[in-house]
Amino acid sequence: MKRENEEDWRDPFVAYLQHGRQPEDKVKIIEVRRRATKFVLWKDGTLYKRSLDVMYMRCIAKERIQELMSEIHAGVVGAHHSGPKLLMQLKRLGYYWPTKIA
Repeated sequence: MKRENEEDWRDPFVAYLQHGRQPEDKVKIIEVRRRATKFVLWKDGTLYKRSLDVMYMRCIAKERIQELMSEIHAGVVGAHHSGPKLLMQLKRLGYYWPTKIA
């Protein structure tokens, strides 16, 4: 559940790509400007990250991560997966979030 004062990790990138707005913090400005080159904002407002193999992965919010992993782990889109296999399956399905490992 998203808290009132908690910002979605995608918000700075969407604001920068859509309106050219930058964060207040100087360190975050540098980070957002450097990393924004790897992101694409579709016309419908959906943020995608371009991977090294030029695959566009849909950026997901923290709130959806657990839900997606549970669905994949439970077998909605495949078998009961272990950790590394689960992350690979999420990538194959075209999802991205910055805290994932691998």
